[in-house]
Amino acid sequence: ARGRSREADVIVGGLKMAVNLELKPEEKVTRGICDLQKSQPFFAHLSMSMKVHRYQPGQGMGTMGVDAKGNMFFDDNFVNQATPPQMQGIICHECLHAALQHMHRVGSRYPKISNLAQDVAVNIMVKKSGMELMEKWKIKGEDGKMYEGAGVPVDPNTDISQFSMPMQTGKLEIRIDNVSDKPWEAIYGEMIDQMHKQKKSPDEVESQLGG
Repeated sequence: ARGRSREADVIVGGLKMAVNLELKPEEKVTRGICDLQKSQPFFAHLSMSMKVHRYQPGQGMGTMGVDAKGNMFFDDNFVNQATPPQMQGIICHECLHAALQHMHRVGSRYPKISNLAQDVAVNIMVKKSGMELMEKWKIKGEDGKMYEGAGVPVDPNTDISQFSMPMQTGKLEIRIDNVSDKPWEAIYGEMIDQMHKQKKSPDEVESQLGG
């Protein structure tokens, strides 16, 4: 089971020895990249051009991320919660952010709302390629407590992304149709329009988003 040490008995020089089969976080990322060479060669090519680093304490959002220089970062706790198929999908998700130059295309838009729109655009590509993503996970906060994180939902069958966000002024409901036909900038524009229609300030939404 995930989170528990897995061991196997092997015979070495006539002696029975217990070998720990649990992969370290960095090994799980490497395995994910290797697995992509069989299942998704295009994404494997993208991932192998990136340098992989562990997030330092206080860095990142407690998940995985990329920067504009082609570096991929991972958080140990997050990686340890992912299954091998999910790991492949997560790596592809991050590679697409870099390949599509999302960091360079934000301009004067709200950075965190932009990332939300980019996640919608990327997640539909990953899901339609037949890969898995983590829906929910646990994140350790600065106060040491564990909190629940969640990915941006997309349905590859209906081509719809629909989710809600609790706000101080009431719940914000977002629905984007025909997701795969739209660049993230168009998705961003629809999100902003829906915020205004529901009398939700983009400034308030931006302040509540993580990252």
